[in-house]
Amino acid sequence: MRRRNSRHISEEVQVENLVNKARKLIHVQNDQYEADWLKAGGIGSEQWLVIDDYELGSVFTIKFDDYLPDGSLLTDAQNSLLLEPIQKAVFHLRMGNLQHFHGWHKQWLRVVDTSVNLARWMVLHTEVFQTQQFGFKLLTDDHLKAYFHEFANGGIANTLKLEDRFLAILHEKTLTSLPLSEIIANKNCLNEGFIQSSACWLHKQGAYIHAKRLKCKVVSRKYLEKMLGCSSQLFDRYPIIANVLNQFDIQYKLSSPEAVNLIHKDKRRIGPLSTIVRKTMYTHQKEIRILMSAHNLVSDLPYISDSAFKEKHLDTLGLDGHTMLLPMEVGLGAINKAAEMIICYGEQIVTAAGAFADEFTYLGSYSKPKRSSSMKDFFQRKRLEWCSDEQFGGVPLFIRYNVTSFTANSRSPAPKGEITFQTLHEAFYGACALLIGMCKPIRDGELHRVNLECLDWEFENGGALLIHELEKSGVQGQRQVIRRPIPSLVARAIQLLQVLSAKLRAIYGDKNGPVIDRLFYIPKRYLSAPTGKVLGETLNAAIDTFCELIALPTGADGRPSKIRIHQMRKFFLLVMYKHHDGALRRTLGYGAGHIHEGHIDAYTSFSHDDPESVKYESQCVSDRLLALELGHIPSEGHDGLAALYSHICTHFNTHSIQALSHDNFIKFINHLQQAGKYKSTVYTVEISGTDGVLTTMEFAIKFEGARDNEFD
Repeated sequence: MRRRNSRHISEEVQVENLVNKARKLIHVQNDQYEADWLKAGGIGSEQWLVIDDYELGSVFTIKFDDYLPDGSLLTDAQNSLLLEPIQKAVFHLRMGNLQHFHGWHKQWLRVVDTSVNLARWMVLHTEVFQTQQFGFKLLTDDHLKAYFHEFANGGIANTLKLEDRFLAILHEKTLTSLPLSEIIANKNCLNEGFIQSSACWLHKQGAYIHAKRLKCKVVSRKYLEKMLGCSSQLFDRYPIIANVLNQFDIQYKLSSPEAVNLIHKDKRRIGPLSTIVRKTMYTHQKEIRILMSAHNLVSDLPYISDSAFKEKHLDTLGLDGHTMLLPMEVGLGAINKAAEMIICYGEQIVTAAGAFADEFTYLGSYSKPKRSSSMKDFFQRKRLEWCSDEQFGGVPLFIRYNVTSFTANSRSPAPKGEITFQTLHEAFYGACALLIGMCKPIRDGELHRVNLECLDWEFENGGALLIHELEKSGVQGQRQVIRRPIPSLVARAIQLLQVLSAKLRAIYGDKNGPVIDRLFYIPKRYLSAPTGKVLGETLNAAIDTFCELIALPTGADGRPSKIRIHQMRKFFLLVMYKHHDGALRRTLGYGAGHIHEGHIDAYTSFSHDDPESVKYESQCVSDRLLALELGHIPSEGHDGLAALYSHICTHFNTHSIQALSHDNFIKFINHLQQAGKYKSTVYTVEISGTDGVLTTMEFAIKFEGARDNEFD
């Protein structure tokens, strides 16, 4: 008899199997929804107070009073059959009663949001689901397949038909003679008369708010949240609805606030449309599968079979995206300007920020007009102080950055480039953020969490180390603490932020505020002690202000360049890895303040063992392969790239790499790179932009005996 082959099972899989068996044996009491992590609230409550970190004692609030498309709230009594099953399911998920790991709280919250959006879709089709009477109970496999089909064709914006419903409401309220079908068919270029009459109606409803950065009035996203019954974040997340809404922007004039004058057609904010990518679809399906997997524990949830989740929608979905490489002029321009601000004027900005904060706080008992007048006088007295060192020209800070006042109604630069000190103060945080973020693996959502005492010195080998706890949890919820060498420029930025934090905390008397232990101690409106709310968004806004201040070249789409941390990180790594030789290496190390070669290599040399550097190169190579397949790159002159493309197609037994899973595709390129199966060098190419010609890097490939013409 043939012997049966034994299959090796890893220790992790064995543990998971045992846990799953144990779960089946545990008797779960479905009627008890109490836990130590749930500090306040319960089933049916409008909000929950949940422990985030037991050691730190931090908590966060989940609010369930979301608007639904029929104008009601999820927490209204008639919607209890939707609210309570969602709350019960996510409770069981957090308790570990479902065969899914809930992850950290942001992943858990996504399940909540996705469940609410599914409920909204069902309310939108109440004639089918009768949600007030049956809740989720009438939902079937076929319904969910139809839902996923709609999601694949435009995400939540399409499942909730946001732009069509918005236009239908305006069509009804304005009594226009235009057929609704004609309006919807031309929604990306609406009739001017319809826009004007709709804007007048919206203005009468109090729907407009002043967007200071845009220097115009826009339709309030909070107003639309109530009108259309969805999250306000959706309106700018999906270009398909954002492009419709932006056509209703109106001019802002302080002299005539009641006037309804449309933005000129040529200046309207119309962005490129984008498709839902495979990863987004996979994540969305997974989150709904988690919700429905609670049906054994929550009787109000129906059984949904696996067949409802099998359709991949590959013909509709776009390929998973990744961070695009910044042009040289944008990346190097940002680094140079940030370096100037920190090295030449950093100490002066910190001193000035402390002086203005001290004066503004001292005048706290004054009336608003008198306080404003006193601050203007103070500004004029200090206008020519705080000069750069003589080696940098001895130029006054306010002359260099054209600072003409302490504060103003708008933070954006005036037509002549004049700015306020508040704008400069904000841009300083943005400059520091870009430099710190580019030198270490850090997510956009983590940078604002960097601790105040994050700098360490390596006196034996020279240089400095940045210490940070990664937010993403590891095994058993443990968070990894990383220590990375950083250039002296970045160390200087951190020191300045530490000094500025100490000054401002002392001035505000802030001894136990929410961010006293954070490196980025950003005052509220740059006038008073920070509240700690939306600090991540505040820091991103500071980066935007910095980019606006230094006037980076506009992108290929004609919009001003705005940089994010992950973009700066990718740019820094690839430029450092691919553009230095042995002679330059020492100079880089000296400038960074490092003597030990290991520390120099930590951020200037390419390593096939560095997963981050491998990932970024693989992303660039995958873009080249896709461009070759689509005919955007000729095969002539790109023999190495073509040979690599053929090898990948043969390996996966496919005629198109677009049909491949993005993760598998990138992982295979990673493997080929780490194994040395192909070699790459970089060269520069010119791309046309609205500000002229920009420069970027491209990869030339050598695979086996074939090589690209540009391979060096």
